[in-house]
Amino acid sequence: MGSSAKVLRRMDERISQLSADIPRFLRVFEAAAKFSGPSLYFHLRTLDCLRRHRTPVDALSSEEFFDNLYATLASWGMHRMGKGKTKLRDLPEIKASVRAHASSIEALHNLSLGDLHPAQVSPTIHALWALVDTLSVSIADAKIVANSKVLHHILPELIPPIDRTYTFNLFYNRNSLTVPEEAAFTEMMTGFYGIAVANRRQVVEHLGSGWNSSKTKVLDNAVVGYVVDVLQIEEE
Repeated sequence: MGSSAKVLRRMDERISQLSADIPRFLRVFEAAAKFSGPSLYFHLRTLDCLRRHRTPVDALSSEEFFDNLYATLASWGMHRMGKGKTKLRDLPEIKASVRAHASSIEALHNLSLGDLHPAQVSPTIHALWALVDTLSVSIADAKIVANSKVLHHILPELIPPIDRTYTFNLFYNRNSLTVPEEAAFTEMMTGFYGIAVANRRQVVEHLGSGWNSSKTKVLDNAVVGYVVDVLQIEEE
């Protein structure tokens, strides 16, 4: 079961508001300068390594790719010392899990979120969910946050990184979920598709240096800007 009609209406309103002025929210993101240092450095290193390979599946054979990906995930807050479940699994386990899904990744690697035909949206999201649901990346029971961040660095034109502070708050007004993860993933990815389609030109215009590293990362940056500016929520 997914979200209530009330929640879905609020999502649609926010998606429309964000889409109506995405350059503004990207400017807010840039001005906030919230993320820098290792989080950006290793993100760009990972994508550079990915793009030096013919396909994402080819990159999965690279130790350099996984070393950079592991460092990216850690610098993005996916591994914390002490108690709690915000911890990555050991790198060999992550490698084995991702490589085991090479055929599913291969089937998706030519797709770009904003260029999907409407008839492709549901099956593509379903295929992405199958990956999110089965990858073994974090020791946490929840799948979406850690696994979307991994997949973003493998399929950067198709899936944005999803986080609790910004993505969850945009769609659900909270940093936790009250609906099953599969339903939430479907709702959020459908929303991202709507933003991508409504802003194809603006997204391409903003591609370039820094965090504007892929089409879906531009969308994610706009989400951060919206949440900071309109919802006035900051990461703790």
